[in-house]
Amino acid sequence: MKKVNYIRYQRYELISTFLGVMVWVSLGTFSIIAKGLLEINMITFMEATIFIVSILGTHMAFRNYGNYKFYILYNIIIETLFLIAILYLVYINSKFIGISIYLVIILSRMVQPIINEKARTIEDTLFKKNSEKRLLSGLRKKDGYITNIAGTLGSLIAIFFISILNIDIYTFAVYMLCLNILQNMFDYYKWWIYLR
Repeated sequence: MKKVNYIRYQRYELISTFLGVMVWVSLGTFSIIAKGLLEINMITFMEATIFIVSILGTHMAFRNYGNYKFYILYNIIIETLFLIAILYLVYINSKFIGISIYLVIILSRMVQPIINEKARTIEDTLFKKNSEKRLLSGLRKKDGYITNIAGTLGSLIAIFFISILNIDIYTFAVYMLCLNILQNMFDYYKWWIYLR
């Protein structure tokens, strides 16, 4: 992988981080309501599965399975499919929306540790100069700032549309999920241009 492509990809990844965090923070109330439609045994099972999958993802990360490009693409495709499924379930007002939301969380918890570890391996291999390390450090700092700003903005968006404008929470969820799907299309574009 070329250094310049990796850096460009990570810069555009800041946009994806901003959109993704903003959407899911704004959907916090909707997620709670959707999960509440499930039976208590199903909720308990899903919560336990999240932690088990997190352990599995961490184990796979340190066992060095697969490669960075594959896991990025896999994450984009599967997450997009789940988001489309959630969008459809919201449209038909299904009680299984909560399960789909849990599946998106489970996917993220399994794949994200692997992606993070693969990225660190690439950075340790390609970027050895102090100037390059400072550049990467700067990108990580920006990622932290952007995550906090996006979370705050997502909360304000939810308050404005749901509490002030009294927009139906399911309608609001449809709009935000569509935005999240567009973000995934942007993620695929980044992958196609810089990582394939």
